Amino acid sequence: MSIVTDDTTVDAIEQNHAFCARMLLVHAENPPDAAFANAIENYWRPKFASQYDVRRKVEEQAAKRKAKVDRIKAQIRMDEARLIANKAKDISEIGKLRKKYLDGLSAEVAADHGLTQPELLSKIHRRQWSLARQEFCYRAAMEGALSTPAIGKYMKRDHSTILYAIEQYRNACSQA
Repeated sequence: MSIVTDDTTVDAIEQNHAFCARMLLVHAENPPDAAFANAIENYWRPKFASQYDVRRKVEEQAAKRKAKVDRIKAQIRMDEARLIANKAKDISEIGKLRKKYLDGLSAEVAADHGLTQPELLSKIHRRQWSLARQEFCYRAAMEGALSTPAIGKYMKRDHSTILYAIEQYRNACSQA
């Protein structure tokens, strides 16, 4: 006997179970003759018992499927944890590359404006230094495609300051 676990099989089992129960209930009130009692004892009771066996097997299969799904979910969580760990390594490498790029760009912009790199990154408010900082912020954002928080972190300034510097440089270039 093959066990199919779809809904129609379970429904058929439940209907057969209900029929057996009705037959036993009806005949319990009016005792059947010996032939009918023999038929119930030899045919219906084993069927009734086999239905419980089928239901147990269906439940076991469902439990096995659930266990397999749980194992797969656990594996997916482990894989995600590995990916996150790998991304953390990648992020640290990206941070190193970003710093290297910003170091080179700041040295280039500082040289173009006749400054040193520490002067470019300092907080002193001289006009020549501010213009160099604005150009550096603009080029890092446009050429390097870096975010304003990333540039601000490198320059030890807030991202809104970087946005303001980029806007000032755009305005100065559009007027010239």
